[in-house]
Amino acid sequence: MLKTFQADRSKFTDGFVRSMYATKQKEEYIQHVKEESQKTPTNTAVVEMFNVLSKGDFTAILAKLDKPVLYICEAQLEFEAKILQKSLPNARVEVFKNAGHAIFVDDAERFNKVLAEFSDSLIASSHKTNN
Repeated sequence: MLKTFQADRSKFTDGFVRSMYATKQKEEYIQHVKEESQKTPTNTAVVEMFNVLSKGDFTAILAKLDKPVLYICEAQLEFEAKILQKSLPNARVEVFKNAGHAIFVDDAERFNKVLAEFSDSLIASSHKTNN
């Protein structure tokens, strides 16, 4: 994958950007996202991709989290959501079955609602602690 990226970044980026959405996006928008993503220098982008692809097992670290957690993911990452939920039973997990990687674009209304509810719950919890 990294060799393909380096060999023809434009072609790779086109495919990657188009794969981020489960819903049809306007071509003008796709081109804008591609242009913006290509502003990152190629060597930097390769390092970022390597870091994502080589991530280790974070389950031991999860048990140490003592802050509220909201995990939002697309259907293909539901297995990660289950691992997180097992390690953090109080975490709020939302799986967006009909969205791609760009969840906030594919299902903006639900995404914003979930995020607002989570934020509101933090504020309410903070008020209870401070009173």
